[in-house]
Order: sequence, then C-alpha cells, then structure tokens
Amino acid sequence: LSPITTLSRQVHEIGQPLISHGRVSVGGSDEFSDLSREINLMLETIDKTHDGLLQSEARFRELAELLPQIIFEMDVQGTLSFVNRAGFERFDIDAERLQRGANVRDYLIPEDSKRMDRGLADVVSGKKSVGDIYHLMTRDGTMMSAIVHTAPVLRNDHVAGFRGIVTDITERVILEEALIESQEYLQTLLMSVGVGILVIDAETHTIIDTNPAALD
Repeated sequence: LSPITTLSRQVHEIGQPLISHGRVSVGGSDEFSDLSREINLMLETIDKTHDGLLQSEARFRELAELLPQIIFEMDVQGTLSFVNRAGFERFDIDAERLQRGANVRDYLIPEDSKRMDRGLADVVSGKKSVGDIYHLMTRDGTMMSAIVHTAPVLRNDHVAGFRGIVTDITERVILEEALIESQEYLQTLLMSVGVGILVIDAETHTIIDTNPAALD
C-alpha cells in the first residue's frame, strides 16, 4: 500500500493552487511506476495546454491595449470584467473600479439600457451583431455616440458573458446632424422665398425640383 499512498499524496500536492509543473515519482518497475509515468505524461500535456492558454491570453491583452477602440468583456448581467486602456481613458474604468463591480449600464443613458438587453438577447439566440448605436456618458460628463459590436463568450456550450468593441462615432454623428440641420434650413428658405427657383437636369433639361414661388 505504500506506493499507493505516496502516489496519492504527490497527486494531491500537485493539485494545490501554489504548485505548478509538478511531477509524481514512484520508484520501481511495477504497475505503480508505470502509472506514475502515465500521470506525468498527462501532467505535461496539461502544463503545455495551460502555458498555451496563458500566451494566447497575453497576446489578446497586449493587442487590446494597443487598439484605439474600446475593448470590453462582461458577464450576462452586464458586470464588466475587462476594459482596455482606451476604455479607461474615456470612462475611468481601471482594475480597482472593476473589482468594485462596474456595470455597463452605469455608463449607458437610460433609454438605451432596454435596447441593449434586446440586442444581447439576439446575440444569444445566434444572430450576428450588426453594430448598434448607443449613447454613453464619459468620465468628463460628455455624451459619446458609439457603434458597439458584441459576441458571446461560451463556456461548456453556455453563454457566460459577452465581449465587444466600442467605436466612437461622436464626431460623425455631430457632422450628420449639422448637415441635416443645414439641409432643413436651406429647404425652408427655398420654400419661403418669394423668388422662383428651379433645379434643371443638365442632360435632359427637365425640371427636377422647384419651390412654390416658381410654381406660381
């Protein structure tokens, strides 16, 4: 029974959180030594897989920190677990804030919260995120318009959360609103001016637009 006890104790010690890359050792050339070699092969495979996952996660984190877009991860309740440097700069979300429990709804305007729930439900059902526009409050109190693309985080074939990209389109939205306002102002001016105005197609010479004064 001594080899069994030794093997069991060594396997238990390797399973402790502070022990990594451990191996078992049982002397001799019987079935117990063969079992210890098989266990060591299994542990070596686990270590390689674990190291590969760590390297993959490190590459993701390094890339996320370099991107100008905001990268985030959150659980199904909206509690944030990761935000890259761009997110910190815009929303003051650091590791301490994440540990206290930052929720994405803390930064959304109330009108967008329910719409976000519907969008996440579509993603869970298998639909592709087309990029919804949301309005968020930044660290300096200004409003940011952003396109948000999300994807589910799967664990054991179940949705455990979401990760996504936030692209700031505030300047584009402001320009579009200014353009619409300018067009509406020009249209109102053309409709109210007492001088007849015509817009004529250069090729067909047909009238394609006019104001009431011209019609009169």
